[in-house]
Amino acid sequence: MIVLGIIVVKARTPHLINEPAIDSLVEVSRLEIKSPESEESSQQNNRELEKNSPARESKEWLDAGVTSANLHSDQVIVTRGMNQERPALSIIIPARNEERRLPKTLELIRNWNLQSGRRTEVIPVVQGYDATTDIVEKAALENPDIRPIIQHSGEGKGMAVRLGITAARGSIILFTDADLSVPVECLEDLVLMMESRPELDGILGSRRLPESKIVIAQPLMRRLSGKAFNTALRLGGLTRFADTQCGCKLFRHDAAKAIFAQSELDGFAFDVEILNIAKKLGYRMEEVPVTWADVGGSRVWLPRDGFRALRDAWALRKRFSVSQ
Repeated sequence: MIVLGIIVVKARTPHLINEPAIDSLVEVSRLEIKSPESEESSQQNNRELEKNSPARESKEWLDAGVTSANLHSDQVIVTRGMNQERPALSIIIPARNEERRLPKTLELIRNWNLQSGRRTEVIPVVQGYDATTDIVEKAALENPDIRPIIQHSGEGKGMAVRLGITAARGSIILFTDADLSVPVECLEDLVLMMESRPELDGILGSRRLPESKIVIAQPLMRRLSGKAFNTALRLGGLTRFADTQCGCKLFRHDAAKAIFAQSELDGFAFDVEILNIAKKLGYRMEEVPVTWADVGGSRVWLPRDGFRALRDAWALRKRFSVSQ
């Protein structure tokens, strides 16, 4: 039997810390942790949580890595399946105001999982205040493999993915966009590649390789800006890859945890950051062509988000200058 529990957390730290693998979780009720002002207050928070937990004799749920020390100053609700073995695959879906596209995506992913026979957990990370929350909560009641994270006032794809990585338990961890621009058939091929090639620590899908198949292209301005962004990264010594920004990446469990433990960026430049962290840590990442179709309705606004991504990425030159 699967039991669902919810943790409500408040804290200030702007990035997530590493945590041990999650093999089992105990049921917890709605709990609130106030932002830690010191190590003493953080310890007091943990004592309060332990006292109020329905299974306070066990501390297994603390292994989830979602504590008062590692989340943003925002209310985060994490819905969790109980007493499950580690799944073969975790799928993280950043979902900000995705009430129109997400239901179809969840349906397609569920059908894919049924066909593959692979034990899979799906983690939608919801930001924003539309009906997306209701959609994922309903989906989680109908399908225990869906474990949503709710962070209404959270902003930034990097933040959403980081939250999902911290909660993920799969041997392989994949994140992909809510519009499934990379279709499930292609995602299956990427997962099979990870399963069959143990020497790889991660895969980044690419729209810019000769073998990539673009079914529906992005608007011209988006394509040009993407190429300009990649050129700037190459000139700055920040990448060797043709496409850092494709919203489809896979990692081994331990590699994902280690990489995102050092991730700090909340915006779209987080892809550049995590690839540089992977390089610094010595992980082997391979760029692989994907099938890709522009779905439309992108949340990216080029004048604002493009400038921020370039600014944040360029700032990484100083941070990773030792390893370049």
